[in-house]
Amino acid sequence: MIAPNAATAVDRGDRPERPRQAKLLRHIPTATAGSATIGFVDIDLASGTVLKWLRLMRGKRRPWLRMPSYRVLDKDGQWKPHLVGKLVHAELIEFPNIRERFTEFVFELIRLAHPEALQRK
Repeated sequence: MIAPNAATAVDRGDRPERPRQAKLLRHIPTATAGSATIGFVDIDLASGTVLKWLRLMRGKRRPWLRMPSYRVLDKDGQWKPHLVGKLVHAELIEFPNIRERFTEFVFELIRLAHPEALQRK
């Protein structure tokens, strides 16, 4: 039996409950030639929060991570184009101060489960 805390474990001789670890729930590689998207992942964070459909992107120098987003609509309900003709996307989740650290954390989870997923092709 797992004790609810370390003090109870010592008293009863049980082992304390292990802290939750973040884990990769799902990895979906994509094989579209010429596409910047190299796959999608679902992550279960140590807090219990599950982030779904994080997009793995191929960059000029290295891969990067795009958070789930939606296309922004204009006042007529049409997809809003950006000045350069691409559609405007708004991210649903933001990590402004720790974005790079979070990205490296997710990449490490991916490398542990699928070492080939982030290799340059």
